[in-house]
Amino acid sequence: MGDVSLCRVTPEETSILNVLSARIDGFTPDDGHQAGVCLRLGLAGDGARLIARISRKSKDTLGLAKGDAVFAQIKAVALVDSSGTEGRSSGLNVPPMESDVARFG
Repeated sequence: MGDVSLCRVTPEETSILNVLSARIDGFTPDDGHQAGVCLRLGLAGDGARLIARISRKSKDTLGLAKGDAVFAQIKAVALVDSSGTEGRSSGLNVPPMESDVARFG
């Protein structure tokens, strides 16, 4: 969860190559310093679930609310397949989402 960041606009000039469009589905109870943001991937928010853990300050600064469209930036090392194998060697096939990014932005 710590390897997922959120953007309101299309990220540019970033080292994180996995950028997916998503919708905010809700929030986990925050502990005062961090907030869990529950996401559904895809433009319509009807795809796979993902949780991003961000600072409470970032949540407030971005003004995030349920139903908001965002971009999830996911570091490759954060990808885990069902066998628990991490990173690029996992064989996890995440298709490029450039078409979503272009239409979403």
